[in-house]
Amino acid sequence: MLTQLSIGVEDLVRKIQVVGILNGANMIQVITMDYPKGYISRVQRRNVREVAGRLSKSDPLALVLKEVICAKSIIKQTLDIINKKNSVDIGIFLNDSDEQYSDRTKDVINEIKRNNNK
Repeated sequence: MLTQLSIGVEDLVRKIQVVGILNGANMIQVITMDYPKGYISRVQRRNVREVAGRLSKSDPLALVLKEVICAKSIIKQTLDIINKKNSVDIGIFLNDSDEQYSDRTKDVINEIKRNNNK
Protein backbone atom coordinates (compact mmCIF):
# COMPACT_ATOMS: atom_id res chain seq x y z
CA MET A 1 0.00 0.00 0.00
CA LEU A 2 2.77 2.44 0.86
CA THR A 3 4.45 1.69 -2.45
CA GLN A 4 1.23 2.49 -4.31
CA LEU A 5 0.92 5.81 -2.48
CA SER A 6 4.31 6.95 -3.73
CA ILE A 7 3.08 7.63 -7.27
CA GLY A 8 3.07 11.40 -7.70
CA VAL A 9 3.86 12.24 -4.08
CA GLU A 10 7.23 10.55 -3.51
CA ASP A 11 8.63 13.22 -1.21
CA LEU A 12 5.52 13.07 0.99
CA VAL A 13 5.44 9.28 1.25
CA ARG A 14 9.12 9.16 2.20
CA LYS A 15 8.26 11.09 5.37
CA ILE A 16 5.36 8.85 6.41
CA GLN A 17 5.83 6.16 9.05
CA VAL A 18 3.39 3.36 9.83
CA VAL A 19 3.27 2.28 13.47
CA GLY A 20 2.42 -1.17 14.78
CA ILE A 21 2.19 -2.26 18.39
CA LEU A 22 2.70 -5.87 19.43
CA ASN A 23 1.42 -6.66 22.87
CA GLY A 24 0.81 -9.81 24.78
CA ALA A 25 0.30 -10.48 28.46
CA ASN A 26 2.43 -7.78 30.05
CA MET A 27 4.86 -7.09 27.19
CA ILE A 28 4.84 -4.46 24.44
CA GLN A 29 6.92 -3.79 21.34
CA VAL A 30 6.57 -0.90 18.89
CA ILE A 31 7.32 -1.56 15.21
CA THR A 32 7.62 1.18 12.58
CA MET A 33 7.71 0.94 8.81
CA ASP A 34 8.78 3.69 6.45
CA TYR A 35 9.82 4.23 2.86
CA PRO A 36 13.07 6.21 3.20
CA LYS A 37 14.62 6.09 -0.27
CA GLY A 38 11.57 5.41 -2.39
CA TYR A 39 12.52 1.95 -3.58
CA ILE A 40 12.45 -0.20 -0.45
CA SER A 41 10.37 -0.47 2.72
CA ARG A 42 12.19 -0.46 6.04
CA VAL A 43 10.82 -2.10 9.19
CA GLN A 44 12.34 -1.19 12.54
CA ARG A 45 11.62 -2.86 15.84
CA ARG A 46 12.06 -1.15 19.17
CA ASN A 47 12.95 -2.97 22.36
CA VAL A 48 10.44 -5.32 23.98
CA ARG A 49 9.29 -3.85 27.29
CA GLU A 50 7.80 -5.94 30.06
CA VAL A 51 5.94 -5.02 33.22
CA ALA A 52 6.08 -7.41 36.16
CA GLY A 53 2.90 -8.91 37.57
CA ARG A 54 3.39 -6.90 40.74
CA LEU A 55 4.28 -3.25 40.48
CA SER A 56 6.90 -2.93 43.19
CA LYS A 57 8.96 -0.56 41.02
CA SER A 58 7.67 2.04 38.61
CA ASP A 59 10.62 1.86 36.17
CA PRO A 60 9.26 -0.97 33.96
CA LEU A 61 5.87 0.75 33.73
CA ALA A 62 7.55 4.04 32.83
CA LEU A 63 9.42 2.32 29.98
CA VAL A 64 6.16 0.89 28.62
CA LEU A 65 4.53 4.31 28.79
CA LYS A 66 7.56 5.78 27.02
CA GLU A 67 7.05 3.33 24.12
CA VAL A 68 3.36 4.26 23.87
CA ILE A 69 4.18 7.98 23.89
CA CYS A 70 6.84 7.40 21.21
CA ALA A 71 4.28 5.60 19.02
CA LYS A 72 1.80 8.42 19.58
CA SER A 73 4.32 11.06 18.52
CA ILE A 74 5.13 9.14 15.30
CA ILE A 75 1.42 8.89 14.52
CA LYS A 76 0.96 12.63 15.13
CA GLN A 77 3.89 13.45 12.85
CA THR A 78 2.41 11.29 10.11
CA LEU A 79 -1.01 12.92 10.50
CA ASP A 80 0.58 16.36 10.27
CA ILE A 81 2.28 15.36 7.02
CA ILE A 82 -0.96 13.98 5.56
CA ASN A 83 -3.02 17.00 6.64
CA LYS A 84 -0.87 19.51 4.77
CA LYS A 85 -3.49 20.79 2.34
CA ASN A 86 -1.22 22.47 -0.20
CA SER A 87 1.34 19.69 -0.54
CA VAL A 88 -0.85 16.79 -1.66
CA ASP A 89 -3.71 16.12 -4.05
CA ILE A 90 -5.99 13.94 -1.95
CA GLY A 91 -7.32 12.17 -5.06
CA ILE A 92 -3.86 10.92 -5.98
CA PHE A 93 -2.91 10.17 -2.40
CA LEU A 94 -5.96 7.97 -1.72
CA ASN A 95 -5.97 6.28 -5.12
CA ASP A 96 -6.28 2.53 -4.60
CA SER A 97 -5.25 0.00 -7.21
CA ASP A 98 -7.76 -2.62 -6.07
CA GLU A 99 -11.25 -2.34 -7.53
CA GLN A 100 -12.92 -3.40 -4.28
CA TYR A 101 -11.75 -0.22 -2.56
CA SER A 102 -12.39 2.27 -5.36
CA ASP A 103 -15.94 3.18 -4.25
CA ARG A 104 -14.77 3.83 -0.70
CA THR A 105 -11.92 6.01 -2.00
CA LYS A 106 -14.35 8.08 -4.06
CA ASP A 107 -16.60 8.49 -1.01
CA VAL A 108 -13.68 9.71 1.10
CA ILE A 109 -12.54 12.15 -1.60
CA ASN A 110 -16.06 13.54 -2.06
CA GLU A 111 -16.52 13.92 1.70
CA ILE A 112 -13.23 15.82 1.99
CA LYS A 113 -14.21 18.12 -0.89
CA ARG A 114 -17.60 18.83 0.74
CA ASN A 115 -15.92 19.66 4.05
CA ASN A 116 -13.44 21.98 2.35
CA ASN A 117 -16.22 23.83 0.52
CA LYS A 118 -18.10 24.62 3.75
